[in-house]
Amino acid sequence: MKQKVDFIRSSKYPDRFRVLANVAWNGAGGPGWAEKAVAGLETAIKNGAIGLKIAKDLGMFAKKADGTRLRVDDPVLKPIWTCARG
Repeated sequence: MKQKVDFIRSSKYPDRFRVLANVAWNGAGGPGWAEKAVAGLETAIKNGAIGLKIAKDLGMFAKKADGTRLRVDDPVLKPIWTCARG
């Protein structure tokens, strides 16, 4: 993440591009998943990410730790949404 941001900032057009953070959705609800995901987001923001990218795999293909499909409004995601709001 930091390498991408540094590259953009040192480029000829530093104001044309932005970097978004990602979350590894699979395994949500498992031990330590929320803490790890929030820490990753906080690090990405500290390194220059301006937001959170929500790809369509969330809600379609991502699975919770118990093997069920992870829904966008699942309560296990509350720490992510809270962190993303800042």
